[in-house]
Formats: sequence, structure tokens, C-alpha cells
Amino acid sequence: MSLKGKRHCVCLPLIVLIITLISLCVGSHGDHQDPFQFQFDFGDRPTTFAPSTYGVSHHNNPNSYQTWSSLARAPAPKPKPKVVNVDAFGAKADGKDDSQAFKKAWKYACSSSQGAVLVVPRRKIYHVKPIDFSGPCKSALVFKPCKEAPTAVTFNECRNLQVGGVRIKNAQQMHLTFRNCFNVKASNLLVKAPGNSPNTDGIHVSGTQNIIIQNSVIATGDDCISIVSGSKNVRATAITCGPGHGISIGSLGAKNSEAYVSNVIVDKATLSGTTNGVRIKTWQVSAVQVSNVLYQNIRGTSASEVALKLDCSQSFPCRGIYLQNVDLSVPQNQHNNNNIAEASCSNVRLTYQGNVSPPCST
Repeated sequence: MSLKGKRHCVCLPLIVLIITLISLCVGSHGDHQDPFQFQFDFGDRPTTFAPSTYGVSHHNNPNSYQTWSSLARAPAPKPKPKVVNVDAFGAKADGKDDSQAFKKAWKYACSSSQGAVLVVPRRKIYHVKPIDFSGPCKSALVFKPCKEAPTAVTFNECRNLQVGGVRIKNAQQMHLTFRNCFNVKASNLLVKAPGNSPNTDGIHVSGTQNIIIQNSVIATGDDCISIVSGSKNVRATAITCGPGHGISIGSLGAKNSEAYVSNVIVDKATLSGTTNGVRIKTWQVSAVQVSNVLYQNIRGTSASEVALKLDCSQSFPCRGIYLQNVDLSVPQNQHNNNNIAEASCSNVRLTYQGNVSPPCST
């Protein structure tokens, strides 16, 4: 099943296999139980993080963690969520523009008080313009027509959102954006663009809290995953990344602006030919706070000799940054015949666990 955006204005093709949205953009009503809940446990910093660990929080003791347990699911809603098929709203998959049908299907699904599953049928190619799926539901929705450099799909101000089995190809800039969302699960995503296509971030997380991105393959010309200001409790696990710039926090603090990102885990990532495998990028003279970030179980290769780049603000150094079982190398070439990568680190407070290569020199 696929969804393909035809050229309109200056948009490039968009291909989406399936979008599954359960309890989409539904705000809190009365005593509605939030299906994304955290339990807090305190203890000494573990040498490894269990798969259920969701976030990291730094305390006054720099050698201790506050960990989140796995997400506790609420009982299935009754009655069952509505199944909303885009074909029922006029999508034809006949080479003509199906944008309006997708917009109508989203609006109907988002207005459901019992939750909904938005289904894009398999083995069909739908032509659409870039779409902004906006919430909170039961309120005004936003559809953004093609602009100079659009994001292919944007989820804006959604709560309790699940996105699964999505394939997006060759967006002109960012492929998939979560903006100001709360409680998100995104899994089994496939995002592809040429390695030389500029500014084509795979997944962009902005101002979003409590988000899990897992079991996904991302190959673009920019960041596989970019996490920017206002984002908190972000976990990316089982990610295959490359080509691209790697998995990035930032950039943050342009024009001396304030920014913060905290409680991030990147776990079980495989990087292939990324410019910088793992990086934090902030403007040097800026009010930026990056804290409590764990990179663990990361393997792969870097297209540049600098495979690990942690470049933090001089005014507000990054703190609570943990590297555990990281192994990044560079392919052998005439300039480097030993596969040894380098790390570039500035203004960062680091803790190591297990084997870390390359290590920071400072």
C-alpha cells in the first residue's frame, strides 16, 4: 500500500505505505486515562539500560539516574476505534490528486470520540500534496498547500498518537515532522531520499514530549532523526540510519535564542556511512540547555573521520551525557588505513560505560 504525491508547485513525490492512527489527537476529557503513563524509580546509575527504560533524568548527584519504566497501556477503548478508509472519502488512486479525500478522512477520524484507525489500502498509489495532519482533534485542522520547500507529513499538537508502517520517499525537505505533540509511538517507518539531497531530514522532532521512534530505516541527505528545542523524553531504538548526517540533537540556539532538549535515549542504532554518526550541535554563544542524554549500543561507520561530534554551548555546557557501548569506525582509504574514527567534543560533561570508540579527547 502506498501513497504518492505528484508534483505540484515544487513538491517532490511522496510515497506512504500505510498510516495507522489509534486514539488520534484526542485531548484529555474528564477522567479519561492517559494510555502513556510513567512510573518513577530511583537508584544508582546502572551499567546497562533495560529495553523498557524510556528516559533519563539528571539529579543533583551526577552519578545517579531517574528512569522511566515501560509505557503502561490503558485498557482497549470501548467501543472499538472506527476504521476510516481513505477510499470511502473519495480517494481513487487513479493518478489524479487525492489530497481532499485524505483531508476529509483525517477530519472524520479526528472527530471520533472513540478513537480511529486511518487506513491507506495496500498496493495502491495515491497522489497527494504535502499534508499537515493537525490536532488537537475536535478542533480546527490545518492543511498546508504546497510551498517553496514543504515537509511531506506533519503531525501538529497531537496527543496519544500512533504512526505505523509508513513509507515516505523523496520529500523536498523534511519527510516526517512531529511538532508540539505529546505521547507518540512511531514504528516500522521507512524514509528514503538521495544521499546528496540537502535538508531532507528523515524524522524531525520539535517541541514534542514522550515520543518513541523504533524499528525504522532512514536514509536521507540530512539528519536521519533531528531533535530540536522543547523536546523531552525522546527514545529512538532499533534505528538503521544512513546515508545521512546521523542522529542529531540540534541545531539549537541560533541568533542567541533560548532552547532546551532533555531526557533522550538513542539505543540499538546501526549507522552506515553517515557524515557524523552521533552529534549534538549548538551555537557557541547561546542560552541552550541539553541534558540527560544516553547513547548506547551504537555500531556502524562514518563517511567522515569525525564519527562522534558533541559541540555544546560555551555558556551552557551539555550535562549528563552518557556514552555506553559505542563502536563507530571509518572505511579504510588513502588518508586513514586503520579504520579509526575521531571524536570532536567541546563544552560537554561526559560519562562512559563499557567500550566507547571513538572517545572524546576532552
